[in-house]
Amino acid sequence: MMQFPLSPEKRILTLPPRHRDRIRAIFQRYTGFDAIRRSAEVDAWIARTEETALRALDAAAVCRFEPIADVSSSGVLTASGIRFPSPRLGKVLRSACGLAVMAVRLRGWEELMRQGDSADQMLYDIWANAVLESAASDLRVALKREIRDRGFFVTPTWSPGQNGVALECQESLFQLLQPEEIGMSLGEDWLMSPVKSVTQLFGCSRERSGERPIPCDLCDSRNTCASAYFESLYDSDTEAGI
Repeated sequence: MMQFPLSPEKRILTLPPRHRDRIRAIFQRYTGFDAIRRSAEVDAWIARTEETALRALDAAAVCRFEPIADVSSSGVLTASGIRFPSPRLGKVLRSACGLAVMAVRLRGWEELMRQGDSADQMLYDIWANAVLESAASDLRVALKREIRDRGFFVTPTWSPGQNGVALECQESLFQLLQPEEIGMSLGEDWLMSPVKSVTQLFGCSRERSGERPIPCDLCDSRNTCASAYFESLYDSDTEAGI
């Protein structure tokens, strides 16, 4: 296995809402509002809830790079001795020498949802999803840039429970990151708390990943899902790092 080029030190970060155009684009993708004729009153409602949401919300994140000790048909073993039991990851990361692993949780959502009426709260919930997705994108971009700056390539990003990656990998990811430090916890069914949380990982390799599957390619809902091909749409290496 080729030597992994990055330090495995864990990082804890605060990710404020950034790239408003991207947050708005994600919001529009979730709501479909950009495809309908809207009144000035509706536009004002959207703008008001956006301002309130972006003042109230930010994200906490924990991430690290981790060398890979072994990749097999049964999964991935990290240098820390933590195994990700997933044949899918064994295929996706077959030539990887390391992982970038991340957990992101939204802060301020519970307080925000106590404001306004039910209509406002509906939009606040969608703005919250957009802020969380955008924060995760910011972190992915920064981590991928660090890897690419050292002459390595990155694989597509995967999450536990996604298209063949066993949900029990959530337990492995929590062991590696210990995101309890940022207020995340894992239930007996491997579901996260708080609800507005994401966990993701991708590999570092000397080989290009063009022929490797992208999660959305394997999903039957890819033509109707609002989150389909999110990474290719919103992760841009031209954006400023965090």
